[in-house]
Amino acid sequence: MPKILSKPSYSFHKPSGQARCRIDGKDYYLGPYGSQKSRDEYDELIGEWLSKQEVSKVTLTVDHLCLLFLQHVDGGPKWRRGGSVAAVETGGAL
Repeated sequence: MPKILSKPSYSFHKPSGQARCRIDGKDYYLGPYGSQKSRDEYDELIGEWLSKQEVSKVTLTVDHLCLLFLQHVDGGPKWRRGGSVAAVETGGAL
């Protein structure tokens, strides 16, 4: 299962009063904390970071996850090739 990455946070570096962002163990100082300049620097840095991340070819929606769970638990809906769901009688219970 692929590792889920969380977006690096915009944080306050108390000793210097600077905004800081840590990416892959490296600290980036962005300017005075809370300033528009530091927010712009953060947005640019995160944009670069996101562009370097591998995008998963599969998008799992909540609906899809719920249907997969039902299939696992009680043999609910069966998936067809191409991502469509085969109609399965549930006996009135879902």
